[in-house]
Amino acid sequence: MTKKQFYLLFTSALTLILIFTNPSEENHIQSVKSKLKTAFKKKMTTEMIEDNSNSMQSLGKGIGLLLGDTFIDKMTDGFISRNNYLLFSTTKAEYKGESKVIGFGVLGNVFLSDKVNDIFNKEGKKYKGKVVTELQYGPPGYGEDKVNDKKVYPYFLILDNPINLTVEDGISASVNNVEKIQLTSTQNINLENYKDSDVEISGELFEAHTGHHYTDILIDVKNIE
Repeated sequence: MTKKQFYLLFTSALTLILIFTNPSEENHIQSVKSKLKTAFKKKMTTEMIEDNSNSMQSLGKGIGLLLGDTFIDKMTDGFISRNNYLLFSTTKAEYKGESKVIGFGVLGNVFLSDKVNDIFNKEGKKYKGKVVTELQYGPPGYGEDKVNDKKVYPYFLILDNPINLTVEDGISASVNNVEKIQLTSTQNINLENYKDSDVEISGELFEAHTGHHYTDILIDVKNIE
């Protein structure tokens, strides 16, 4: 057998292996369900341990833990699909008009991104604290010339307790012991109405990318109470 024949035989065999071991759509769906269920049970168990002094609250979370699998099964049906590229496939999640690739399937395995834990609950995480404004400096120097730079007063949420934040939009960014988050709102929420108030905010985290962003991670406010 010549090298060329060996190469053709090898590539043909590899191609067939990839085709026949390309995970099915059901494999992708079950992988997502499994990962979500594991994350949900871990979260609920941790909260039950932390709330062991409150028997009624713990009971409620215990019931939630029992019903969690059923909820996740129903939630993922119809929202998870696969893009089939013959030799491999990707896991696609569609929810609330948004579509994202959250996994990769090859050789009988499905590898999921950590985004799968957040894709259905981008607004579910709530942050408690006090809304304040603080003096910051804008153009032209953004603080390099405090006499001549424009003075601005953006809104911030001073958190009740420091937290760790992770943004996974493109390159993953993590910041630990966050005490303050700058607030923005593409929903045109009038943050002035909540100034100096204790609130509970939900929204989408994103990484600072302009000189007008004064914290490493910001939140686009979707709801405020």
